[in-house]
Amino acid sequence: MKILQKTGAVSLILALLLGMSGLSLTAYAGKSLELQITVGSKNAQINGSAQSIVQPYQIHGVTMVPLGVFKKAFGADIKMRDGNEVTLQQNGHKVTLAVGSPIIWIDGRKYRSEAAPAMLQNTLMAPLRLIANGIGAKVTTSGKGQITVSLQDGEQADSGDEGNINTDSGKTRVGSSYYGWSLDYPQDLILGSSTDESVTTFSDSGDAYYVEVHAGDLLAKEADTDTLMDVLLTSSRNSGETVLDQSTFPAAPVPYARIISSDKDGSLWEGRAYYGNKRIYTLYLLSQTAKSYKDLKDYDAFLDSFRPGFDPSDTTIKDVSNVKNGMIEAVNEEYGISLLIPAGWSADSSQMTYTGKNGESLAVYISSAPKGLTLESWADQLTGQDKQKFIPEAYQFKSKSSTEAAGEKGLLQEAEYNYGDGWRQLKRALLINGGYRYLLEYTAPIPQEGGQDTFKSILSSLDIDFEGNTNYFGNLENRRFQSDLAKSVMKASGSYHYSVSIPLYWRSLSERYEQSGAEYQFTGGSFKIETEPASDPDLRVSQLRSYYNEAAQSNKDFVLEGVDKVTFVGVPATVFRIHQTEGGVPKSKQLILFSRDGTAYRITSVINDSNRTAEQKAALQKTVESFGWTK
Repeated sequence: MKILQKTGAVSLILALLLGMSGLSLTAYAGKSLELQITVGSKNAQINGSAQSIVQPYQIHGVTMVPLGVFKKAFGADIKMRDGNEVTLQQNGHKVTLAVGSPIIWIDGRKYRSEAAPAMLQNTLMAPLRLIANGIGAKVTTSGKGQITVSLQDGEQADSGDEGNINTDSGKTRVGSSYYGWSLDYPQDLILGSSTDESVTTFSDSGDAYYVEVHAGDLLAKEADTDTLMDVLLTSSRNSGETVLDQSTFPAAPVPYARIISSDKDGSLWEGRAYYGNKRIYTLYLLSQTAKSYKDLKDYDAFLDSFRPGFDPSDTTIKDVSNVKNGMIEAVNEEYGISLLIPAGWSADSSQMTYTGKNGESLAVYISSAPKGLTLESWADQLTGQDKQKFIPEAYQFKSKSSTEAAGEKGLLQEAEYNYGDGWRQLKRALLINGGYRYLLEYTAPIPQEGGQDTFKSILSSLDIDFEGNTNYFGNLENRRFQSDLAKSVMKASGSYHYSVSIPLYWRSLSERYEQSGAEYQFTGGSFKIETEPASDPDLRVSQLRSYYNEAAQSNKDFVLEGVDKVTFVGVPATVFRIHQTEGGVPKSKQLILFSRDGTAYRITSVINDSNRTAEQKAALQKTVESFGWTK
């Protein structure tokens, strides 16, 4: 069913999109055009003129605006095609979208938006940042809570249809300057999108084939063609595929291994593996038309063009990398926060957590600032919390100094801690503005070459829409700032008829109380409740006792300190007490096993030796003792 027809307001939508009385752009020709909007407000500034628009909103961290503002502000050409598809053309750029579809095409490149275009008050609302970036505009946030989109006006786009999918005129190859590879760029090839820069995807305009290019991690040793073949075979085996043909080509200009396989749906894939730049590159091509593995020869010329190298001086290569000076942008539009993180880090911008491959981590937190809170008093609170969670031998406070980030004066706090496997540096940047407090928390192993510069680079790139948050949010609480370790909330399971009190400062990993249980994490420890059908509780205990006895005999870092028969919440239970060292970290573990009404329960608590403070032991013990049956 055509989506816009389904709304029953096609003619009105067309009038809104195509027939709106936009401002004349004659006076702005060759100048910078500007749109200013505020989430939740109908008031907008369009090239200096106050205008009323359907109020923008945010969903899944994406700011949604009326698509028509791009016509009003920049003179974009907007057309409806095929009753379902809407195209926007501006300065040689083309954006194609459809209501309800998260897939948006920009200049022949496929993107997936976290929020799909939607109808609101008979107006098509679309993702602001994705479309603005797609037409070459710059998006910034201001201290007044506004989002500003600016565009240097040039020749208006040709309103005629574009027949060529690949709009990168003069580009004959495509590659990544950061990961160092390139290959031919056929005119029918459409570049896809990926949240991970190490993976690049393509498909052809007729959906006859699909390609992935993967750049592996840096290796210490060179990989020969036998190793390359093993990489392909392992991947195919893990995917449940059937290998139809395999060969190595050690004498090729760039030696490689190749396999052809059939997946569970019967589709044919060609996989290739190359070595270069101390990496293994793997290419996977899926053919929608091949009937036999021999038909994959049709793609030999294209795949043979792959080279593990990228020449930045070659203007015929389209660079798919967004990495600049080793950093890449991460944006959380919901809180108006953007920053640069090192390329190669994994990013969860919705949760504002970022992780490096060498043990580095960064987290950003926001919460309402209690009345009277100062940077100094907040820093003292954080240090006090650290001392509640680490024994004195495992924590060292280093320094406290002034800093500046996002145009705001702040405080930089530095410390070191040790779980038992080596000391780590801890750096915190504290900011308070508009009734909210912002915390950037960075950790990395010591010594970590370049660690200081990494955090400094991240901090200098930070941009926060302080006033926008003040206007948009009310009271915000974050358990990261919970200073009372004894404060807890009750959780309950209706399916298994129990309740338990969980400390507020613990972080939830899983809360499936009506299914398998729940799991929480805190500094240096964890707590888990598990349930499963109890076929033979005694056998389960016996098997676990045998397993732990064997582990104690074969592993000097594993000690079974005791096995006790007790009564727990009115039923017989077995308690296992263990001390072990995992990954260099010594820790204590307690398991409580018991059964009731055909269900087996297991409560597991773990705490590192470095974090066995009186406060944390008390919180853990109180949680265990809070477990009880409900009626």
